[in-house]
Amino acid sequence: MEFDSIQNIDPFNKSLIKSMFDQTDLKTALNILNLNRDYIETELPYELSYGDLFHIIDAFYTIGLRNYDVLEFGGQLSYEFIAECIRPRSWCSITLDLYNSDYHYNDAILSREGISQTHSNAEFPYFCTNLGLELIWQVSGFFSSNPPFDRILSVAAFEHLRRPSFCLSQLSSLCRQETFLYSYFTPVWSAPNGHHWSYSPFEIKPFSHLYYSYNEMIDYFLSFNSPFHSISNAEKHAYFIYKSTRINRLLPPEWDKTFRDMPFKIIHVQPVQLKAISAFDYLTSQQIMKVQSVLKSEFSCSGYRLIATKE
Repeated sequence: MEFDSIQNIDPFNKSLIKSMFDQTDLKTALNILNLNRDYIETELPYELSYGDLFHIIDAFYTIGLRNYDVLEFGGQLSYEFIAECIRPRSWCSITLDLYNSDYHYNDAILSREGISQTHSNAEFPYFCTNLGLELIWQVSGFFSSNPPFDRILSVAAFEHLRRPSFCLSQLSSLCRQETFLYSYFTPVWSAPNGHHWSYSPFEIKPFSHLYYSYNEMIDYFLSFNSPFHSISNAEKHAYFIYKSTRINRLLPPEWDKTFRDMPFKIIHVQPVQLKAISAFDYLTSQQIMKVQSVLKSEFSCSGYRLIATKE
């Protein structure tokens, strides 16, 4: 197939996507992906965007997913895509709807209403659930081997974990020796849009979740002269920014400690969009000092690309 142009590609022909997983190296696969970016963003083959495919392909060639027992941690790729493109030995997907419902927890338990689980053994053992990211260890009984996994794929999950260190410990107990972990997660609290909330009816200025307090953010929302905004709505949006359990709001030093203490050996950890806070020209000098103080860091990043292994 010719990949230099997307003009003659059948929008329903998925062989293009399949071909990206049958190349000899990552660079060649990403070249095909980039040449066909517009097609992918328009047609969403397998319901995947360009960004989705980029990270899946990155993990596929970096740590290997084919013919392995894979835990997809924090998402749920379609069975069709997994069977036709990745072709693992087994696959377990753990996802959670973090936008319509908070976690409900105390110090002893983390739970959520509406738990669902499905499993099958067609071409390969396949299991998916919305059980909850920090309770992944509860699904291990669906696999005959113990521990069940030798690959972990995680995209946009760790920023949602209240206790990522605890979760990484649980993940380690489910992994065999020499298991590889690939994780890419963004945004995090230190990013300009690190509040991770896109449903506000009014603009949330970059970094304002850090230089405003909870009450100051409410006042900011109420400063808009709008008949559609009320105190209760302002409090609702401020709640999701500052108090909802949808994100963990860890600071850069806390992420550094999480990586240092994790029960995996780090092969590579790369801050995404690392930038000095003082370099953001839309911040006043007072705002820069406040953001640096809150973050306990002079730098901002929007997430991390992490590759690690269990020795």
